[in-house]
Amino acid sequence: MTQLVLDAVNAPTEIRESLKSLSDIIFDTQSAKGANGYLFFGRHRILNRRVSVKYYYWGGDRAEHAEPRQLAEIDSLHVIRVEHAAVLDSNWAFFVTPFCKNGDLDELIARGPCGIADAVRLTCDVLDGLTHLHSWRLVHRDLKPANLLLSDKLEAQIGDFGSVRRLPESSESVSGSGHSLLYRPPESVLSGTYGIEGDLYQIGLLLYQLLGGFLPYEEIAWLDKHEREYHSAIVDDFERRKFVDDVLKKKITKGTIASLDSLPAWVDGQLSKTIRKAINIDLKRRFSSASEFLNRLRSIGLKVPDWSIVDGSPTLHRRRTYRIIPAVGEGEFIAQKKCALGWRSVKTVPPGKLGDVVNAVNASA
Repeated sequence: MTQLVLDAVNAPTEIRESLKSLSDIIFDTQSAKGANGYLFFGRHRILNRRVSVKYYYWGGDRAEHAEPRQLAEIDSLHVIRVEHAAVLDSNWAFFVTPFCKNGDLDELIARGPCGIADAVRLTCDVLDGLTHLHSWRLVHRDLKPANLLLSDKLEAQIGDFGSVRRLPESSESVSGSGHSLLYRPPESVLSGTYGIEGDLYQIGLLLYQLLGGFLPYEEIAWLDKHEREYHSAIVDDFERRKFVDDVLKKKITKGTIASLDSLPAWVDGQLSKTIRKAINIDLKRRFSSASEFLNRLRSIGLKVPDWSIVDGSPTLHRRRTYRIIPAVGEGEFIAQKKCALGWRSVKTVPPGKLGDVVNAVNASA
Protein backbone atom coordinates (compact mmCIF):
# COMPACT_ATOMS: atom_id res chain seq x y z
CA MET A 1 0.00 0.00 0.00
CA THR A 2 1.05 3.61 -0.57
CA GLN A 3 2.25 5.39 2.55
CA LEU A 4 -0.01 8.22 3.69
CA VAL A 5 1.26 11.78 3.40
CA LEU A 6 0.54 12.75 6.99
CA ASP A 7 0.59 16.50 6.32
CA ALA A 8 -2.28 15.98 3.88
CA VAL A 9 -4.65 13.76 5.89
CA ASN A 10 -8.10 15.06 6.73
CA ALA A 11 -7.66 15.75 10.43
CA PRO A 12 -6.88 18.64 12.82
CA THR A 13 -3.28 19.81 13.01
CA GLU A 14 -2.72 18.30 16.46
CA ILE A 15 -3.75 14.87 15.19
CA ARG A 16 -1.49 15.12 12.15
CA GLU A 17 1.41 15.98 14.46
CA SER A 18 0.55 13.06 16.74
CA LEU A 19 0.55 10.67 13.75
CA LYS A 20 4.08 11.82 12.93
CA SER A 21 5.18 11.12 16.49
CA LEU A 22 4.04 7.48 16.18
CA SER A 23 7.16 6.75 14.16
CA ASP A 24 6.97 2.98 14.69
CA ILE A 25 3.81 2.88 12.53
CA ILE A 26 3.83 3.26 8.75
CA PHE A 27 0.35 4.64 8.01
CA ASP A 28 -1.27 3.73 4.70
CA THR A 29 -5.03 4.25 5.10
CA GLN A 30 -7.46 6.73 6.61
CA SER A 31 -10.80 5.02 7.15
CA ALA A 32 -14.15 6.63 6.41
CA LYS A 33 -15.57 4.60 9.33
CA GLY A 34 -14.08 6.93 11.92
CA ALA A 35 -17.50 8.57 12.21
CA ASN A 36 -16.99 9.86 15.74
CA GLY A 37 -13.34 10.75 15.31
CA TYR A 38 -10.48 9.85 13.00
CA LEU A 39 -9.40 6.27 12.22
CA PHE A 40 -6.11 5.25 10.61
CA PHE A 41 -4.53 1.93 9.65
CA GLY A 42 -0.89 1.05 9.17
CA ARG A 43 1.86 -1.47 9.80
CA HIS A 44 3.79 -1.45 13.06
CA ARG A 45 7.51 -1.69 12.21
CA ILE A 46 8.52 -3.48 15.43
CA LEU A 47 5.50 -5.75 15.89
CA ASN A 48 5.43 -6.43 12.13
CA ARG A 49 1.63 -6.43 11.95
CA ARG A 50 -1.17 -4.09 11.00
CA VAL A 51 -2.70 -1.87 13.65
CA SER A 52 -5.58 0.59 13.96
CA VAL A 53 -5.25 4.03 15.52
CA LYS A 54 -8.42 5.84 16.60
CA TYR A 55 -8.46 9.50 17.62
CA TYR A 56 -11.55 10.62 19.49
CA TYR A 57 -12.85 13.74 21.19
CA TRP A 58 -12.85 13.16 24.93
CA GLY A 59 -13.94 16.62 26.07
CA GLY A 60 -11.44 17.15 28.84
CA ASP A 61 -13.63 15.73 31.64
CA ARG A 62 -11.16 13.60 33.57
CA ALA A 63 -13.78 12.62 36.16
CA GLU A 64 -15.51 10.38 33.61
CA HIS A 65 -12.79 9.73 31.02
CA ALA A 66 -11.56 6.14 30.73
CA GLU A 67 -7.87 6.45 31.52
CA PRO A 68 -5.52 4.91 28.93
CA ARG A 69 -3.97 2.79 31.69
CA GLN A 70 -7.33 1.23 32.50
CA LEU A 71 -8.06 0.42 28.87
CA ALA A 72 -4.64 -1.18 28.42
CA GLU A 73 -5.09 -3.37 31.52
CA ILE A 74 -8.37 -4.96 30.42
CA ASP A 75 -7.62 -8.61 29.70
CA SER A 76 -10.45 -10.29 27.79
CA LEU A 77 -10.68 -12.31 24.60
CA HIS A 78 -13.77 -10.26 23.76
CA VAL A 79 -12.38 -6.77 24.32
CA ILE A 80 -9.88 -5.77 21.67
CA ARG A 81 -6.43 -5.34 23.15
CA VAL A 82 -5.25 -1.76 23.63
CA GLU A 83 -1.54 -1.71 22.81
CA HIS A 84 -1.05 1.99 23.43
CA ALA A 85 -3.26 4.90 24.43
CA ALA A 86 -2.75 8.52 25.43
CA VAL A 87 -4.41 11.89 25.87
CA LEU A 88 -3.18 14.53 23.40
CA ASP A 89 -4.71 17.65 24.92
CA SER A 90 -7.97 18.90 26.37
CA ASN A 91 -9.82 17.81 23.22
CA TRP A 92 -8.28 14.69 21.73
CA ALA A 93 -7.12 11.26 22.87
CA PHE A 94 -6.21 8.10 20.95
CA PHE A 95 -5.71 4.37 21.29
CA VAL A 96 -3.82 1.79 19.22
CA THR A 97 -5.29 -1.69 18.71
CA PRO A 98 -4.66 -4.70 16.43
CA PHE A 99 -6.23 -4.49 12.98
CA CYS A 100 -9.18 -6.88 12.47
CA LYS A 101 -9.06 -8.22 8.92
CA ASN A 102 -12.49 -9.86 9.27
CA GLY A 103 -14.24 -6.55 9.72
CA ASP A 104 -17.12 -5.83 12.08
CA LEU A 105 -20.60 -7.10 12.91
CA ASP A 106 -22.21 -4.39 10.81
CA GLU A 107 -20.64 -5.93 7.70
CA LEU A 108 -21.74 -9.38 8.89
CA ILE A 109 -25.36 -8.23 9.37
CA ALA A 110 -25.38 -6.63 5.93
CA ARG A 111 -24.89 -10.09 4.43
CA GLY A 112 -28.16 -11.33 5.98
CA PRO A 113 -29.42 -12.85 9.23
CA CYS A 114 -27.01 -15.01 11.20
CA GLY A 115 -27.89 -18.55 12.10
CA ILE A 116 -29.44 -18.89 15.56
CA ALA A 117 -26.32 -20.45 17.10
CA ASP A 118 -23.98 -17.84 15.60
CA ALA A 119 -26.20 -14.95 16.69
CA VAL A 120 -26.31 -16.27 20.26
CA ARG A 121 -22.58 -17.03 20.28
CA LEU A 122 -21.55 -13.58 19.04
CA THR A 123 -23.88 -11.84 21.48
CA CYS A 124 -22.46 -13.95 24.31
CA ASP A 125 -18.96 -12.91 23.23
CA VAL A 126 -19.88 -9.24 23.57
CA LEU A 127 -21.60 -9.78 26.92
CA ASP A 128 -18.52 -11.59 28.20
CA GLY A 129 -16.40 -8.61 27.17
CA LEU A 130 -18.86 -6.27 28.87
CA THR A 131 -18.45 -8.07 32.19
CA HIS A 132 -14.79 -7.01 32.09
CA LEU A 133 -15.54 -3.41 31.14
CA HIS A 134 -18.23 -3.09 33.79
CA SER A 135 -15.96 -4.59 36.46
CA TRP A 136 -13.80 -1.48 35.95
CA ARG A 137 -16.95 0.68 36.23
CA LEU A 138 -16.61 1.52 32.55
CA VAL A 139 -19.63 1.88 30.27
CA HIS A 140 -19.17 1.77 26.51
CA ARG A 141 -22.17 3.91 25.42
CA ASP A 142 -21.84 3.09 21.71
CA LEU A 143 -22.23 -0.68 21.27
CA LYS A 144 -23.47 -0.59 17.70
CA PRO A 145 -22.46 -3.39 15.29
CA ALA A 146 -19.86 -1.21 13.55
CA ASN A 147 -17.96 -0.96 16.86
CA LEU A 148 -17.93 -4.72 17.43
CA LEU A 149 -15.15 -6.48 15.57
CA LEU A 150 -14.51 -10.03 14.38
CA SER A 151 -11.24 -11.57 15.51
CA ASP A 152 -9.10 -13.95 13.49
CA LYS A 153 -11.07 -16.79 15.16
CA LEU A 154 -14.36 -15.09 14.18
CA GLU A 155 -15.14 -14.21 17.79
CA ALA A 156 -16.77 -10.87 18.57
CA GLN A 157 -14.64 -8.23 20.27
CA ILE A 158 -15.66 -4.90 21.72
CA GLY A 159 -13.76 -2.13 19.96
CA ASP A 160 -13.77 1.66 19.54
CA PHE A 161 -13.41 3.11 23.01
CA GLY A 162 -14.06 6.71 21.98
CA SER A 163 -17.37 6.81 23.87
CA VAL A 164 -16.28 4.82 26.95
CA ARG A 165 -16.81 6.63 30.25
CA ARG A 166 -16.00 5.73 33.85
CA LEU A 167 -18.85 5.67 36.36
CA PRO A 168 -17.91 7.88 39.33
CA GLU A 169 -17.93 6.12 42.70
CA SER A 170 -20.76 8.38 43.79
CA SER A 171 -23.05 7.65 40.84
CA GLU A 172 -24.36 4.77 38.70
CA SER A 173 -24.74 6.89 35.57
CA VAL A 174 -22.90 9.35 33.38
CA SER A 175 -24.07 11.63 30.61
CA GLY A 176 -25.40 9.86 27.51
CA SER A 177 -23.38 9.76 24.31
CA GLY A 178 -24.41 12.10 21.51
CA HIS A 179 -23.52 9.44 18.94
CA SER A 180 -25.66 6.82 17.20
CA LEU A 181 -29.21 7.98 17.98
CA LEU A 182 -30.63 4.71 16.65
CA TYR A 183 -28.97 2.79 19.51
CA ARG A 184 -29.54 5.36 22.24
CA PRO A 185 -31.52 3.93 25.19
CA PRO A 186 -34.77 5.65 26.22
CA GLU A 187 -33.31 7.12 29.42
CA SER A 188 -30.58 8.85 27.41
CA VAL A 189 -33.18 10.40 25.13
CA LEU A 190 -35.41 11.50 28.03
CA SER A 191 -32.88 12.60 30.65
CA GLY A 192 -29.45 12.45 29.03
CA THR A 193 -28.23 9.77 31.46
CA TYR A 194 -26.48 6.47 30.76
CA GLY A 195 -25.54 3.54 32.98
CA ILE A 196 -24.77 -0.16 32.76
CA GLU A 197 -28.40 -0.78 31.75
CA GLY A 198 -27.81 1.31 28.64
CA ASP A 199 -25.06 -1.04 27.45
CA LEU A 200 -27.38 -4.02 27.99
CA TYR A 201 -30.12 -2.26 26.00
CA GLN A 202 -27.73 -1.84 23.08
CA ILE A 203 -26.77 -5.52 23.22
CA GLY A 204 -30.47 -6.38 23.08
CA LEU A 205 -30.68 -4.42 19.82
CA LEU A 206 -27.54 -6.20 18.59
CA LEU A 207 -29.10 -9.63 19.15
CA TYR A 208 -32.27 -8.41 17.43
CA GLN A 209 -30.25 -7.34 14.38
CA LEU A 210 -28.13 -10.48 14.23
CA LEU A 211 -31.29 -12.57 14.16
CA GLY A 212 -32.72 -10.52 11.28
CA GLY A 213 -34.83 -7.88 13.06
CA PHE A 214 -35.76 -4.75 11.09
CA LEU A 215 -33.54 -1.80 12.08
CA PRO A 216 -32.79 0.18 8.90
CA TYR A 217 -30.10 2.85 8.68
CA GLU A 218 -31.89 4.84 5.97
CA GLU A 219 -33.72 7.79 7.54
CA ILE A 220 -36.68 7.62 5.17
CA ALA A 221 -37.45 4.02 6.21
CA TRP A 222 -38.60 5.23 9.64
CA LEU A 223 -41.24 7.61 8.28
CA ASP A 224 -44.85 6.77 7.46
CA LYS A 225 -46.58 8.14 4.35
CA HIS A 226 -47.66 11.40 6.00
CA GLU A 227 -44.23 11.94 7.57
CA ARG A 228 -42.49 11.32 4.25
CA GLU A 229 -44.62 13.96 2.56
CA TYR A 230 -43.83 16.45 5.33
CA HIS A 231 -40.14 15.49 5.21
CA SER A 232 -39.88 16.03 1.45
CA ALA A 233 -41.35 19.53 1.82
CA ILE A 234 -38.66 20.66 4.28
CA VAL A 235 -36.03 22.72 2.46
CA ASP A 236 -33.40 23.19 5.16
CA ASP A 237 -31.10 20.16 5.63
CA PHE A 238 -30.73 20.76 9.37
CA GLU A 239 -34.50 20.94 9.89
CA ARG A 240 -34.96 17.79 7.79
CA ARG A 241 -32.50 15.84 9.94
CA LYS A 242 -34.06 17.24 13.12
CA PHE A 243 -37.50 16.07 11.97
CA VAL A 244 -36.26 12.50 11.45
CA ASP A 245 -34.41 12.59 14.78
CA ASP A 246 -37.60 13.63 16.54
CA VAL A 247 -39.49 10.73 14.93
CA LEU A 248 -36.77 8.30 16.05
CA LYS A 249 -36.73 9.70 19.59
CA LYS A 250 -40.48 9.14 19.91
CA LYS A 251 -40.10 5.54 18.78
CA ILE A 252 -37.21 4.97 21.21
CA THR A 253 -39.05 6.38 24.21
CA LYS A 254 -42.24 4.46 23.35
CA GLY A 255 -40.29 1.21 22.92
CA THR A 256 -41.23 0.77 19.25
CA ILE A 257 -37.79 1.19 17.68
CA ALA A 258 -37.53 -2.61 17.41
CA SER A 259 -40.46 -4.59 16.06
CA LEU A 260 -40.19 -8.15 17.31
CA ASP A 261 -42.78 -9.13 14.70
CA SER A 262 -40.08 -8.49 12.07
CA LEU A 263 -37.93 -11.34 13.40
CA PRO A 264 -37.88 -14.39 11.10
CA ALA A 265 -40.44 -17.10 11.86
CA TRP A 266 -37.73 -19.54 12.97
CA VAL A 267 -36.49 -17.34 15.83
CA ASP A 268 -37.45 -19.10 19.06
CA GLY A 269 -39.91 -17.42 21.40
CA GLN A 270 -37.41 -17.53 24.27
CA LEU A 271 -35.03 -15.40 22.24
CA SER A 272 -37.79 -12.90 21.51
CA LYS A 273 -38.59 -12.69 25.23
CA THR A 274 -34.91 -12.15 26.00
CA ILE A 275 -34.68 -9.28 23.53
CA ARG A 276 -37.89 -7.75 24.91
CA LYS A 277 -36.42 -7.79 28.42
CA ALA A 278 -33.10 -6.31 27.30
CA ILE A 279 -34.69 -3.37 25.47
CA ASN A 280 -37.48 -2.63 27.93
CA ILE A 281 -38.08 1.14 28.16
CA ASP A 282 -38.01 0.76 31.96
CA LEU A 283 -34.35 0.18 32.76
CA LYS A 284 -35.30 -1.47 36.06
CA ARG A 285 -36.98 -4.26 34.10
CA ARG A 286 -33.91 -5.01 32.00
CA PHE A 287 -31.22 -7.48 32.96
CA SER A 288 -29.41 -6.31 36.06
CA SER A 289 -25.96 -7.14 34.71
CA ALA A 290 -24.09 -8.43 31.70
CA SER A 291 -23.57 -11.70 33.58
CA GLU A 292 -27.33 -12.23 34.04
CA PHE A 293 -27.95 -11.53 30.36
CA LEU A 294 -25.07 -13.82 29.39
CA ASN A 295 -26.30 -16.71 31.56
CA ARG A 296 -29.80 -16.41 30.11
CA LEU A 297 -28.51 -16.57 26.55
CA ARG A 298 -26.18 -19.48 27.23
CA SER A 299 -29.08 -21.43 28.72
CA ILE A 300 -31.32 -20.69 25.75
CA GLY A 301 -28.59 -21.41 23.22
CA LEU A 302 -28.33 -25.01 24.41
CA LYS A 303 -32.01 -25.64 23.69
CA VAL A 304 -33.17 -23.67 20.65
CA PRO A 305 -33.12 -25.21 17.14
CA ASP A 306 -30.19 -23.84 15.11
CA TRP A 307 -31.90 -22.48 12.01
CA SER A 308 -29.80 -20.64 9.45
CA ILE A 309 -30.14 -19.46 5.87
CA VAL A 310 -28.41 -21.79 3.39
CA ASP A 311 -28.65 -20.99 -0.32
CA GLY A 312 -31.58 -18.72 0.41
CA SER A 313 -33.65 -21.27 2.37
CA PRO A 314 -34.27 -21.60 6.13
CA THR A 315 -32.30 -24.73 7.06
CA LEU A 316 -32.10 -26.82 10.22
CA HIS A 317 -29.26 -29.23 10.95
CA ARG A 318 -30.09 -32.05 13.37
CA ARG A 319 -29.84 -35.80 12.87
CA ARG A 320 -31.02 -34.94 9.38
CA THR A 321 -30.90 -31.69 7.52
CA TYR A 322 -34.22 -29.97 6.85
CA ARG A 323 -35.06 -26.96 4.72
CA ILE A 324 -38.18 -24.94 3.96
CA ILE A 325 -38.99 -23.76 0.44
CA PRO A 326 -41.99 -22.03 -1.19
CA ALA A 327 -44.82 -24.37 -2.20
CA VAL A 328 -46.78 -24.17 -5.43
CA GLY A 329 -49.69 -22.59 -3.56
CA GLU A 330 -49.39 -18.84 -3.10
CA GLY A 331 -47.99 -17.89 0.31
CA GLU A 332 -47.43 -21.48 1.40
CA PHE A 333 -44.27 -23.38 2.21
CA ILE A 334 -43.21 -27.01 2.39
CA ALA A 335 -40.55 -28.84 4.37
CA GLN A 336 -37.93 -31.08 2.80
CA LYS A 337 -35.29 -33.35 4.31
CA LYS A 338 -31.97 -34.23 2.80
CA CYS A 339 -31.56 -37.87 1.79
CA ALA A 340 -28.84 -39.80 -0.01
CA LEU A 341 -30.46 -39.05 -3.36
CA GLY A 342 -31.23 -35.39 -2.66
CA TRP A 343 -34.12 -33.45 -1.12
CA ARG A 344 -37.48 -35.09 -0.44
CA SER A 345 -40.71 -33.69 1.03
CA VAL A 346 -41.47 -34.37 4.68
CA LYS A 347 -44.83 -36.15 4.49
CA THR A 348 -45.65 -35.52 8.15
CA VAL A 349 -45.42 -31.74 7.67
CA PRO A 350 -48.27 -30.36 5.53
CA PRO A 351 -47.85 -27.22 3.38
CA GLY A 352 -48.71 -24.05 5.24
CA LYS A 353 -47.58 -20.66 6.46
CA LEU A 354 -43.88 -20.32 7.17
CA GLY A 355 -44.26 -20.17 10.96
CA ASP A 356 -46.49 -23.22 11.03
CA VAL A 357 -44.05 -25.23 8.89
CA VAL A 358 -41.12 -24.15 11.10
CA ASN A 359 -42.98 -25.30 14.23
CA ALA A 360 -43.89 -28.62 12.62
CA VAL A 361 -40.28 -29.27 11.59
CA ASN A 362 -39.07 -28.38 15.10
CA ALA A 363 -41.53 -30.90 16.54
CA SER A 364 -40.64 -33.71 14.16
CA ALA A 365 -36.92 -33.23 13.64
